[in-house]
Amino acid sequence: MARILKIQAHCSDLFVGVLSQEGKQDRELVGYVPRGIGIGGGDDVVLEIDIDSGKIVNWKVPSEEDLEEHFGEAVDDG
Repeated sequence: MARILKIQAHCSDLFVGVLSQEGKQDRELVGYVPRGIGIGGGDDVVLEIDIDSGKIVNWKVPSEEDLEEHFGEAVDDG
């Protein structure tokens, strides 16, 4: 039987999400928790973590389209 750590946090519009690529910050989202990337939504972060594997339970890997919807397009350093 899996051991699960459930984390629920209320952000009150104070969420900050940062996407990094190759060790460099690429995009940032400040405000509401995005819906559709598997971490909650609105003001609430909700995570269930399998303690033995360290993985988020039922994590749906967000597509690039999901990320762009919430974080904007990737920065092109070229």
